[in-house]
Amino acid sequence: MKKFFLTVAAVCAAYGFASAQSIHLKVRGGTNVAFYQSDSPATEVGPRIGGHVGAELELGLTDNFSILGGVQYSQQGLKINGESSATDLNVEVAGMIASGDLDPSAFGPADPSNPAYPLLVAIQTGALPSVNVKTEGTQIRNYFNIPVLAQYKLPFGLRVLAGAQAGVLLSGKNDYKHTLEIYQGEEIIAAVANDETLNAMVAQLVASDPDLASDVDDVLSLYKEGGVVEKNKDIKDTTNEVDYSFVAGAGYEVGRFSIDARYTQSMQNLYKEDPDNEKTRNAYVQIGVSYKLF
Repeated sequence: MKKFFLTVAAVCAAYGFASAQSIHLKVRGGTNVAFYQSDSPATEVGPRIGGHVGAELELGLTDNFSILGGVQYSQQGLKINGESSATDLNVEVAGMIASGDLDPSAFGPADPSNPAYPLLVAIQTGALPSVNVKTEGTQIRNYFNIPVLAQYKLPFGLRVLAGAQAGVLLSGKNDYKHTLEIYQGEEIIAAVANDETLNAMVAQLVASDPDLASDVDDVLSLYKEGGVVEKNKDIKDTTNEVDYSFVAGAGYEVGRFSIDARYTQSMQNLYKEDPDNEKTRNAYVQIGVSYKLF
């Protein structure tokens, strides 16, 4: 794909410069409505509203046909609107006891003097917490994009365009807020979160189940932070450095000004590795305004 894009771009640029009847330089900027296309689309996500700014060189080959080559800074990504992850620890622990992975007697006698007594009672009575972690935030990816487009001018100032684009990833991060919602067993969470002995016992309880351990760790961390934790994580290393896309759009031109709408769809997976073998691709709609400098 990389060789194909570079070959097509080089051929178009060489042909355009050799055959150009006119050359115009434009500055362009506007709004992005960015999202992802996925094999398993999430239901609680929305577009990230961002912007773009750059410049384009228009090489006129005939009165109606031209090639556009440009560079632009583009804000892309995704918005997370309250994605939830629910965990019923009673179900998890009951399964571990039934399979023999957990022996409650390991926590000592069912005696009020035992520091683990609240935890033992909760296990025996099914009063372990049922919790939900709600995630909100933005997945941010910013690119330096290089589009090469063919443009055809229609009557009345209208025009259509299509082509390809290479994007170089400049930055990527998750800017999320996690909020803890406790449906039952808040007193157990409080006891575990604020007692080192019980913390160690919970670690032992979940040692044979990494997934459960992760859930419990998240719950305890959230409780200690008052129910809300903000996380800012760099994700540039997990994202492909170069993104190849196709572009299509239409616009209107009057005098030195023009306005257009473009749809851009990536042709490759967003991530370097996807453990679920699913494809996630960049996509966005641009509304841009251009001004012809010459």
